[in-house]
Amino acid sequence: MEGSMQRKNKELALLQKPMQPLVPGQGKCLASDRVIVDGCPVGFMYREPPLDAQDSGWRFLAGDEDADYMADLSRHGVYEVNMIANFDAAIIEHLQAPVGSRVLRDPSGALVPAMVPCAVATV
Repeated sequence: MEGSMQRKNKELALLQKPMQPLVPGQGKCLASDRVIVDGCPVGFMYREPPLDAQDSGWRFLAGDEDADYMADLSRHGVYEVNMIANFDAAIIEHLQAPVGSRVLRDPSGALVPAMVPCAVATV
């Protein structure tokens, strides 16, 4: 994930509290600004084949990003998976899921494996 899409000077929602080593060594991921900047909980996460040795393959979205939002690469960034876990610890139990996994936030607020494959616009 060399040449990150991460835009400089993004105001990250988490900066108000110290980062904890919840899942160190998990590698990097892509996350939308809805999660990392706006502080929304992860509503949809999916795992693709990694792009390189640093990439975990995980992609994290709030779940309300439309096609126009997804097409704007400035609205996504490359981050450590540990950072996303600090934003939303509910992702942790799903991080060992294999490539191809999809996880959705259900109406009760829990993250659960998606039973049906979902079409996803990748960044």
